[in-house]
Amino acid sequence: MANVRKVTTKSGTHWQARWREQDRSCAKNFSSHREARDHANKMEQLVERRGIGGGKLTTGTFLTHFVDELETNTHRSPVTIAVYRHRLGLAVRELGEIPLARLTTAHINRALSALLRQGGRTLHTPPRPRPLSRKTVRHAHRILAVALKRAVKQHLIPSNPATDATVPEVTQTKAKGFSTEQVNALLAAAEAKGAETYTQAVLLLTTGVRRSENLGLAFGDIDFEAGTLTVRRTVVEINGQPVEREGGKSEAALRTIAIPPAVVALLQAQKTRILERALAWGPTYQRDPLYVFPGPGGKALPPKFLTQRMRELMQAAGISGGAPVHRWRHTSGSVLYDLTGNIKVVQRRLGHASHHTTMGLYVHPAEERDREASDHFERILTETKTRT
Repeated sequence: MANVRKVTTKSGTHWQARWREQDRSCAKNFSSHREARDHANKMEQLVERRGIGGGKLTTGTFLTHFVDELETNTHRSPVTIAVYRHRLGLAVRELGEIPLARLTTAHINRALSALLRQGGRTLHTPPRPRPLSRKTVRHAHRILAVALKRAVKQHLIPSNPATDATVPEVTQTKAKGFSTEQVNALLAAAEAKGAETYTQAVLLLTTGVRRSENLGLAFGDIDFEAGTLTVRRTVVEINGQPVEREGGKSEAALRTIAIPPAVVALLQAQKTRILERALAWGPTYQRDPLYVFPGPGGKALPPKFLTQRMRELMQAAGISGGAPVHRWRHTSGSVLYDLTGNIKVVQRRLGHASHHTTMGLYVHPAEERDREASDHFERILTETKTRT
């Protein structure tokens, strides 16, 4: 408990604020009783808020409360909350039992190394968790740093120990799109699977929509006369279950996209099939919204089902590597940029908030155009040599 007392030193008489922290006595001298009293009260409140008087507040408890408060008091999406909870859960495996006030950069470095090496601690051995990717560990550190920054603002710790931690480096590489030959093979495989699979693959190719946007598309979002579709909602996966969410990944993600007549025709045929399916299912079939690519009973199709569907197409076409759904998005963006050379058009169609994301990750010059450039320079050199 904090208190104030009068003390005499070689430099004179002072008022001393006294308090206990981490089972040790602390003191600071002031020239006036009021200053000492105010400081003593302040430190008593800080110690109480930190919960470190008896070492009560652990890092694990703080991180758990941090996510709970984030979920209750902010407008972050359920997906963001789920990611925060998972990443901080990784940190809790290694750091949970350490008192928050005693958490150091060295603790965090050891935790990051453990996650890279073996996926962190587990209560059940064997089996041990699999080693985590450098990207996942880096992301876990970033979220941990955000949480500990909040602890600093709340005066629970004096500084953020995550700031100077050694974070694994990640090389940013462009994701692979499909070549023209691969696209042809994939569409042939999709057609063999059935009309719905073919329509879904064509839509991914021609619009570049995200997996969540493809699954969130309803017939009410399609203007068949104008030949457009509007992205208004998404379907994401939380704890293994599909969750419908109004809005998109960002404000830029809410957009209207022009679609070619051939795709309009495919979507009209798909609507006929879905209405027949709904009629056969009966009154319990979900019609609001009426999803273009629904799951059983008209409900949202779980994202993992679409991933598996596209993976099967890749296997049928003899293609391996990369994200089965996202590669369509990369392909769409690259083809569009190759045709138009306008990064802003590609950015808007893909729904990116920044053109840097579009240019840095999604645009891949086609090998055919690279060869055309080489042939063009060959002609210039040949003609120059002929004239001379």
